[in-house]
Amino acid sequence: MARIFASFRRHGAFLRWLIAAAFLHGGGATAYAAEERSNAEESAKPTAPVTIGYVETVAIHPGNLHITAKIDTGARSSSLDAANIQPFSKDGKEWVRFTLHGDQDMRRQVELPVERTVGIRRAGAPVQRRYVVKIGVCLANSYKMAEVNLVNREGLNFRMLIGRAFMLDNFVIDPNATFLTRPSCQKR
Repeated sequence: MARIFASFRRHGAFLRWLIAAAFLHGGGATAYAAEERSNAEESAKPTAPVTIGYVETVAIHPGNLHITAKIDTGARSSSLDAANIQPFSKDGKEWVRFTLHGDQDMRRQVELPVERTVGIRRAGAPVQRRYVVKIGVCLANSYKMAEVNLVNREGLNFRMLIGRAFMLDNFVIDPNATFLTRPSCQKR
């Protein structure tokens, strides 16, 4: 019996076998509905993840600003280089104004509401408080409103780090490659 279950799992047929067994034992309508839901959920998922390198160009929206980003699987969240970070109040809510620096020395002044502040731990340094904002990020052909923490990354190699939360279900990373894609999302 154990070999049968192992065989079904290995070939991805375990769910179909379970549904068929339930159907044969009087749960026909329920099993059929479960199979239909399963098929609908599978068709809603992307067909195949996009392979990206450990360094890629992303587009930040608003402004369609292109930035070279490092793919950082060691970080859960994403970080974005921001200069002149200034908190202010707007309609009774906390906002932040900052300057983004893109590739080819492009600059954009941005104002966004603050989602929250986070404490970031770095080796050998005290906890650093950072503002978190939601901003549009296009990586390859995937556009998401991503939460990013703002930090001055002047003097570092990459203006943005893309963390795991952004990459869930969409990407496979080739650690030996760079610039395998270009931002190709519909303009937002």
